Amino acid sequence: MASRLLSRSVARTAAQLRLTSAPPHTCTPLLRSYRPRSRNLTLGSGADRYQHSRGYAAATSQAAEVEDEAVEQLSEYPTTSPAARKILHDAWGYTSFRAEQEAVIARLLHGGSAVAVFPTGAGKSLLYQVAALGFGGGVTVVVSPLIALIKDQVQDLKKRGIDAAAVDSTMERDEVRAVFERVMNDEVRLLYVSPERLNNDAFVQLLSKTTVRLIAVDEAHCVYEWGNSFRPDYLRVARFVKEIKAERVLCVTATATPEITESISTAFGIPRDGVFRTSTYRPNLTLLSKSFKKDLERLDYLVDFLNANPGATIIYTLKRSTAVIVAGLLEAAGIEAFPYHAGIDKATRSATQDRFMNSDKLTIVATIAFGLGINKPNIRNIIHYGPPLSIENYAQEIGRAGRDGRPSTCLILTAPTDTRTHNFLTVNPLLAPRKSAIRRLLRHAFLTQPPAPPGTTITLPLHALARVLVTPTRKRKKQKQEEEKEKPKPPPLPQVIRDKEDATAAVMALLMKVEMECGVVKALPTAYGVVTYRGLSRLQKLDDEMATAVAEASTRSETTSDEEGGEGEGLWSFDMRRVSERVRAGRETLLRRLHEWEHEGVVEIDILGVAARYEVLSALPGTEEAVEEVVERVRSVVKMHEKRSVERRKMVLELVAGRECFVGVLAGHFGDGEVVRRRRGCGHCQWCLDRAERRKVEKKERGGKKEGWWKKKRGGG
Repeated sequence: MASRLLSRSVARTAAQLRLTSAPPHTCTPLLRSYRPRSRNLTLGSGADRYQHSRGYAAATSQAAEVEDEAVEQLSEYPTTSPAARKILHDAWGYTSFRAEQEAVIARLLHGGSAVAVFPTGAGKSLLYQVAALGFGGGVTVVVSPLIALIKDQVQDLKKRGIDAAAVDSTMERDEVRAVFERVMNDEVRLLYVSPERLNNDAFVQLLSKTTVRLIAVDEAHCVYEWGNSFRPDYLRVARFVKEIKAERVLCVTATATPEITESISTAFGIPRDGVFRTSTYRPNLTLLSKSFKKDLERLDYLVDFLNANPGATIIYTLKRSTAVIVAGLLEAAGIEAFPYHAGIDKATRSATQDRFMNSDKLTIVATIAFGLGINKPNIRNIIHYGPPLSIENYAQEIGRAGRDGRPSTCLILTAPTDTRTHNFLTVNPLLAPRKSAIRRLLRHAFLTQPPAPPGTTITLPLHALARVLVTPTRKRKKQKQEEEKEKPKPPPLPQVIRDKEDATAAVMALLMKVEMECGVVKALPTAYGVVTYRGLSRLQKLDDEMATAVAEASTRSETTSDEEGGEGEGLWSFDMRRVSERVRAGRETLLRRLHEWEHEGVVEIDILGVAARYEVLSALPGTEEAVEEVVERVRSVVKMHEKRSVERRKMVLELVAGRECFVGVLAGHFGDGEVVRRRRGCGHCQWCLDRAERRKVEKKERGGKKEGWWKKKRGGG
C-alpha cells in the first residue's frame, strides 16, 4: 500500500513537471463552492454550439499528446490533465478541480476505468461530463436511476452548448428514434438512460454500431441496494458493459461502504488503484437527534425549531400520509410548508419543486423521493421526522444541506410510533419472501413451461406470477375478515396500485436472482401483449380518451362463451402496443390507468399482457428436485439481504440513540477512519455536545467543591 502511494506521488510530481511550466495548481477545498471566472459565459448558438462541443479534441490536442507521452514514461496513470482543465474552464468557467476530480478524469482520458466515492455535492457529474468532451468523438452513456435527475443534467448541458440527450420511458417512439439517429451520426457526446434501457434489444444493437467511449454508472451503490429490490436491472449493468465492450467504465456514488466499493470494483473489473474516495466529513453540519414519548410533543418541538432556525428546509418522513399531515399542521402553525411525494400529480410536484428552488425560507415535507438531483446550495435544515432508513440514506440526505459552506443543521426526531413503519420499510415481506412462496413461484414459472432447449425464448406472465406470490397472504386476510364478520372499506387507490406494482417488482427481483445465481436464463426486454378483461359496456360509458381507445380496439375473446350475456358482456381483449401508440402514451401510463379502472369497478382484468421474456442458456429446472435446488440458492441470497437490512436498521437506531459521535459513526461506516482518530469526536454533533455539557457540569461541581475546601482551610488558618 505504501509503495503504491509513493509511486502515485512520484507520478503526480513527474506529470506536473512534464505537462506544464506553470506552478503546480492546488485543488479547491472539498466544501468550497466553485468560483467561475465569469458568470456570463457565452458559448454561441446553432452551429457554433455544435462545433463547440465537438471541437475540444482539436483545441487540446497538443496537451493530450504530451499527456500520452507522459503516460508511456510513467508506470501509473497521470493525476493531472491540462486538457481537462481547459475543458473545465471553457465549458463551466471554473479554474480548478476539487479534491480527486482531476485524478479521476485524467485516468479516464488515458484509457483507465475508475470508481469514485465522493460525498453528495462534491461534483461527481463533472467526472464523466468533462471526460466525455475530452474524448472528442464517440458517445458516453450515463446510466442513472432517476428521470428527474437525467432531465436536469441534460437541460444544464444543453444550456452550455454541449450535445447531450436522454432516452426515458416518458418519451414517444418518434422522439426515441430521433435520439438514436443523432447517436449514429456521432452528434451526441453524452447519452443518459435508465438501467432498464440496457435490457432493450434495439438499444444494445444501436450501441454495438457506434463507439462507446465510456459507460458512467451514476448512483452505483444501487447495484447492491435497489438492484436487489425494486430495480433489478441495475444488477445487469456490469454484464451490459462487458457485452457492448465499452472502452472504459466509471462508477460514481456518494454512499458506498468499503465492502460495497470492493464489490463494485470486482463486478466491473476495476483494479484497486482505480478507486478514489474523498472524506465524508462536513465541518459546517451540526448533526442532532432528539426522542419524544408522544407525537404531539415531537410536532411542537418541530414548530419551535423551525421558528428559531429559519431557512430553506427539507423534512423527510417515512410515509406519504405523514408528509401530508405534517405539512398541514405546519401550515396551521404559520410556517409555509408543502408536501411532496410520488402520489401527488406531476404538475403539482413540479410547481412545488420550483417554488422551493426559488425560495430561501420554504419548507418541504417529503418522502425520500425528493432531493435527488436537487442542486440548491443554501438549504439550512435537513430534518428526519422518524429514523432514516439506513446510514447510507442518512449520509446522502444530510449531504444536501449547507453546500454553500455556511452552518446548517441536520436533525432526527423520533417517537415510538416510528417503529412499526421502520420495520416494514427496512424488512419488506414481499422482498424477503419465505421459502414456500419462492417454491410456489418457481414451480409455476418453470414446471408449467413446456421443454425449452437452450437458445429458445420463454415468456413468463408477470400478472399471474404476482398473484401466485401473494395468494396465501390474501387468503389469510380473507379468513381474518370473515372472523371479524364485517366488510372493511376498500383501500385507497394509490395503495392498491402500489401493492400491485410492489408484487410485480418482487416477482422480477426473484427471477433476477434466478438469472444471476443459476445462469440458466438471460433476461430479454419485457413483452407487452394482449389484455383480457370484463366490463366493455362500463368502459364505453367513460368520458375518457384512453377508455374510448381501449373500447374501440377491443375484440371479443375467443374464450368467451355465447351464454355470457349480450353485447358488451363477457371477455374482451385488446393489444397494449396498438392502444399506447394510438393515444401516444407510454405503456406504463396505460398500465396505471388499467389498475385505476379495476379498482373503481369499471373493468375486471383476467389476463394482464405484461410478460418477462428470457433466453434459455441451459436446461431449465424441469423436475421437483431441480426446482428445489434453485429455491435453496435463491432463498440463501434473500436471507443474506434480509440479514443486511436488519443490520442496517440496527445501525440507524444506534446512531439515533446518540451513543457515539455521529461523525465517527459515518466515518467508520464509509471507511474514513482518519477523521475519528484525528479529531476524537467532531465537537458539533448531539453526542459531542452532550458530552461537552456533561463535562462542563462536572467541572463546575468539582470547582465548587475545591472552592468550599479552600475557604474552609483559610477560615481555619
